[in-house]
Amino acid sequence: MEIALFHIKKACRYRVKLFMDIANVMLNFLVQYYLWTAILSSNRLFFEDKNRMISYYFYISLLSVLMKCNASDIADQFKNGKMDRELIRPVNLFALKMYENIFSNLFLFLCSLPLLSVLTFLGFGMKIQVSMNNLLLFLLAVFPGYLLHYCLYFLVGLMALLIDEVWAIRGIVGFCINMVTGYYLPVEMFPGWISKALEYTPFYYIYYFPTLIISNFRILEKGELLWKYIIMSGWVLILLGISQFAFKKLVKNYTAYGG
Repeated sequence: MEIALFHIKKACRYRVKLFMDIANVMLNFLVQYYLWTAILSSNRLFFEDKNRMISYYFYISLLSVLMKCNASDIADQFKNGKMDRELIRPVNLFALKMYENIFSNLFLFLCSLPLLSVLTFLGFGMKIQVSMNNLLLFLLAVFPGYLLHYCLYFLVGLMALLIDEVWAIRGIVGFCINMVTGYYLPVEMFPGWISKALEYTPFYYIYYFPTLIISNFRILEKGELLWKYIIMSGWVLILLGISQFAFKKLVKNYTAYGG
């Protein structure tokens, strides 16, 4: 609770940053909306109608807030020497940064949801029908998806212990992740063999899989749904293991450098 209260107070204190983050969510949604509106005016590429397009990017926008990761910021803390006080605390750095990230995301989510809902439901007339089963399955996929996203960015942050400049890698990784997770465009718009291969990667389960569940763009059979949950759980265990192993190995570089 102390971490949650700290981040709420921090967000309220740095109101300009909070407003900028909310504006970023809204602008990203509007860019996708007007881009796809232009596309749908000439053909029905992927989306059957405008309402499906709006609902898809509505869910993607919400997930982009919940899945937002600042774990790579640990690279800056390693570089400027501020990681010393974090490492001497009797807590797991991976878990500490994750909890800080989660509470920060939840506060931003609560601030963004009303504005985005007003824009989509009243401004664009979006209509959605979500069953309780789909909602529960969606919620079961959100946290594992967040863990996958967080682990990837945590590993990017650890690269500061190997190289001096991480900002370029951070930007490239962020763009590539958004490209193949369904953030910019649905995964099924890729060529068949690529979209099929992505289903066996962790990227598929960050944005696209939860959105696929709650939006019902493609009905998933029980067997297929169970198999995807198994794949997602497997990747969570793998990336958690890699993150912990990499941290224990690479942090020695930091302690050796700091004496």
